[in-house]
Amino acid sequence: MKTKKVGKTIITIIWIVLVIVIGVSLFSYIAKSKDAEDPSLKDEEFTVSFRLTNVTARKDNPNKVEKDKETAFNFTARQGYRLPDTVSVTGAEHIWDKASGVLTVKNITQDVVVTIVGIFDGSSAIDSSTGDGSSSEELPDSSNPPSSSQEPNSSQEPVATVPIELDYDSCVVEVPGNPTEVAKYGSVTLYFQPAENCELCDHVSVDGADYEWDIKTGVLTLFDITGEYIYVSLEGHELIRVEGTVNIVYVYDELMVSIGNGDNYLADYAATSMDAGARVNTIVAWYKMGTVTVEVDGASYEWVATPEEGNDNPVYTLTLYEPTKYTITVTLTYTKK
Repeated sequence: MKTKKVGKTIITIIWIVLVIVIGVSLFSYIAKSKDAEDPSLKDEEFTVSFRLTNVTARKDNPNKVEKDKETAFNFTARQGYRLPDTVSVTGAEHIWDKASGVLTVKNITQDVVVTIVGIFDGSSAIDSSTGDGSSSEELPDSSNPPSSSQEPNSSQEPVATVPIELDYDSCVVEVPGNPTEVAKYGSVTLYFQPAENCELCDHVSVDGADYEWDIKTGVLTLFDITGEYIYVSLEGHELIRVEGTVNIVYVYDELMVSIGNGDNYLADYAATSMDAGARVNTIVAWYKMGTVTVEVDGASYEWVATPEEGNDNPVYTLTLYEPTKYTITVTLTYTKK
């Protein structure tokens, strides 16, 4: 009897082991299948964009990178230029090999932006790319400057260059590789970034050329260069940590003040202060005869127009939040129909 009981026990144990093994194998197979089907479990991908001046990216450079994978990109300088000693990369760590023009990115944390500015190399063949790396043209001979009715001189003599002098405060950081000179009558793109705890602002002045300034991207484009030198001045301002009570000041144009009654209504109970950590719906404007626009200095804001039944124009509501200054200035402008 004992032998039979021992035999049954062994068989039972074998069955239990088999069931466990089969169960584990099945669970593992199902888990792997789900991993393969669920795109969220795959390596995270980020996009790559290039801001290139007088530099060309190889056509087979990828436009996406995986979070935990090293990826290499290849670049060459345009004729008359050389690759810079350093490049700017946001969103990832990078290794730059100037000699080969190979940029390797790794440890990616967000979408990657690569900025490379070619350095003028003294060649007579000068590239006047405006920054997107897609255009190139021969610049005119400075000994015979073109006018509005004159074609540029086709001479192959060296083109005169104009030095670029930059002046900026501690809140502005120049992206490595910005050129220090540019061909006369040509164009050039310069790149800047805000320093830590700072932001760029609209205080930009340029002598010797016309310009366009994109405050969001920090891109300054100079063109129609006619001066003997170019002087560029930029300013930023520090982002202070605002706590406690913040004042709100309103500025109205003369037309708005003159019609601030009757059918045109501007709320008298607009908030004059707010808590730095709060959101406040501060002002409501109802103008039947025109539209109202707003500019805010010192805080983030939302300006919402809500249609109202029976009125031609909407009711405008201003919401202020995340102040960056202890005095917020709200400027309202009325446009009559």
